[in-house]
Amino acid sequence: MAVLTFPNDQGSLDVKYRIALNLVNYIIRLRYNQRADRYYAEIYSAEGDLLRGSVKVVTGAPMFTDTEYDTRLPTALMFPQTLSADLSPPGFDELGEDERVQITIFDGS
Repeated sequence: MAVLTFPNDQGSLDVKYRIALNLVNYIIRLRYNQRADRYYAEIYSAEGDLLRGSVKVVTGAPMFTDTEYDTRLPTALMFPQTLSADLSPPGFDELGEDERVQITIFDGS
């Protein structure tokens, strides 16, 4: 199991991270939507091809799970989790290392 935590750059509303899942490289993009007060995620191939976009980051809900329809997506289980009683989706400054919600990945490798 790999636990992935994203640092929360207070001045940055749009960040990209390179990550290897099941030995395949991907780019994960997290964008904060100020109007909705929520984060949205996108996943790209290592070459920059969009595989899935505008996935709302919801606490406890797996992300990018439609691998039976798109074999380019990682088979790793990736979901935001919290240890607090607040199960609402993370707002600004609530997603990342030492924040209310962290993204956990079970990559099986």
